[in-house]
Amino acid sequence: MRTNATTVRRASHGEMEAAWYRFTVGETCSISALAVSKPSPQNTVIVFADAGRAAMEGLIKEQIESGSRVIAVDPLFMGECTPEGAAPSHYAMMIGTVGERALGLQVGQMDAVVKWACQQYGVERVSVHSSGWTAGITALMVGGLNPDRIDRVVIQNGLPSLKRPIEDRLEYEQYPTLFCFGLLEQFDVAELVALCLPRKVIFQ
Repeated sequence: MRTNATTVRRASHGEMEAAWYRFTVGETCSISALAVSKPSPQNTVIVFADAGRAAMEGLIKEQIESGSRVIAVDPLFMGECTPEGAAPSHYAMMIGTVGERALGLQVGQMDAVVKWACQQYGVERVSVHSSGWTAGITALMVGGLNPDRIDRVVIQNGLPSLKRPIEDRLEYEQYPTLFCFGLLEQFDVAELVALCLPRKVIFQ
């Protein structure tokens, strides 16, 4: 899938360097990302969360202080990429009417960011940190697609099973992308973790 990354702006403060990017992945909507690091970072970490990258502020600071380059991303229906007006569930339904899956678009966007980061910074592997049910499932799928590009997948507050939304009788509007037609028939969280092997998958 073709990815176009545009630098929106750059800034620096003391040792800290930051760059804002706008990604267009295939024909889907564009997503935003913020890359932050101190000079000569030792590794690269990609972070994203159901509640948006702002919710990962603590982790971002921690990773930067430990010597990592952090790329904070807001994929579809997360953070800055949450559409205004109609609820995300309405958009997810419209996406489904043309045979697409909103979860598949989220995975495709994060997959593109992983590949871009490896090429942009000349690194063999990156780490992926996620927070929340949808972000966690997305991270596992991206890990399964990129065993040679991802060092480890770390999931905070992740979904223990794709059966959980059904067992808890959650409404479609709460987690529209997790109600992905045909997914649970073939995979649950355990199978998605297995696809990431031999890379580490850490639940927190």
